[in-house]
Amino acid sequence: MPADYVSELAEQAFKKIAAGTGEEIVGILPERPQDTAALANQLHSRPDLQAQVSSLAGYTPSEWLLEQELAEVDERRKKVGSDPVSSSGSAYDRAAASGLMGLCFSGGGIRSATFNLGILQGLAELNLLRSFDYLSSVSGGGYVHQWFAAWTKLRSFEEVERQLVPLPPLEPAR
Repeated sequence: MPADYVSELAEQAFKKIAAGTGEEIVGILPERPQDTAALANQLHSRPDLQAQVSSLAGYTPSEWLLEQELAEVDERRKKVGSDPVSSSGSAYDRAAASGLMGLCFSGGGIRSATFNLGILQGLAELNLLRSFDYLSSVSGGGYVHQWFAAWTKLRSFEEVERQLVPLPPLEPAR
C-alpha cells in the first residue's frame, strides 16, 4: 500500500482511468497519465487538482486517514487480545462494524489529572482499559494522557494495566 495519500489517490484514480470509467478525471488533468506514477507526479504539486480528482474518484483524505488508523487499531487490538477490526467493506463500513471506542479526559488542572488517573485505575481494575481504541484529552487531562502514553511506550500494555489496578486497603494492625 502506498505510504502517502497522494500516491494512494493516484492509484485509485488510475484504476478508474485504466478501466475506462475515469474519463471525467482525465478531462481535468493537464495531460493523460500513462501510469500511476505519472498521475501521482501531476497531483503532488497541485492541491487543487488533488481535491478535484479526489471528488471524482470517490477517495477522500479522510477515508485514507481512517484506513491508516484502522490498521493501527487492528495491530493494537491484536497485541491486547481484543476483537480484530472488521476486514470487509469500505474504511467507513469497517470502522462502524468494529465498534471503535474512545476515552476522553477533560481539563481542570491537576484536579482533573487526579480524577482521570482514578478513571484509568477503575477501568484497569474492571479489565476494561483494553476496550478503548482512542484516547483524547484537553488541558489538565493531558497530564495523565501523556503520562499514560509514555508509560505504555516504555512497558507492555499488560504490565501498565496490572500496575494501574489499585492495591487493596491495608488491614489495621491488631
